[in-house]
Amino acid sequence: MSEQVAAPRRRPGGRSARVARAVFDATITLLVESGYDRLTLENVAVRARVNKTTVYRRWRTKSTLVAQACLEAAEREIPIPDNGNLRDDLRALLTEIAALLARDVEGTVARVVVGGAAHSPELREALQSFWRQRVAPAANVVERAVARGELPAGTDPAVLIETAAAALWMRRLVSGLPLNDAFVDQVVELLLNGAMSAVAESPPGE
Repeated sequence: MSEQVAAPRRRPGGRSARVARAVFDATITLLVESGYDRLTLENVAVRARVNKTTVYRRWRTKSTLVAQACLEAAEREIPIPDNGNLRDDLRALLTEIAALLARDVEGTVARVVVGGAAHSPELREALQSFWRQRVAPAANVVERAVARGELPAGTDPAVLIETAAAALWMRRLVSGLPLNDAFVDQVVELLLNGAMSAVAESPPGE
């Protein structure tokens, strides 16, 4: 009876992960250099030094690729904090978002993607998908606060996180004012004041 040779196990990461990282990095670079309209899957493949069929097979459309590249960068750069209280968690989360948006490359990508979404239904859908996927893990900050009794049970995690992040995006993309620690602290205190007021106004037993 011949001995069977086990199929080799795929290592976590490996070539597939390296290809994806190269493609995502190339996508971000090209967005900064030439904008969304001029970005093509073929140009990304050339910049990433990978076979263009690999890019077409894995991502199919540039809007899908842009959304995944932005999501991968955000997940890499913005960890979800767990400090045991809502104030510290919000401050840590918003500080990370502010630092990311304040950087030249990430700030430029944010402007390109948001601006392009106004004219491209595909990019708009990709941006909405990106936003949903970022809000979902960040909402854990709010859910933990509800479990600890810091927020009322009816608090909508997505609304609170969107409100917090929107202040930073507005500051970076529209007003152009600095995204510093003082501004982050102001946003956190405003959110907490509103949240605590809701707790104080909740009927006993809720």
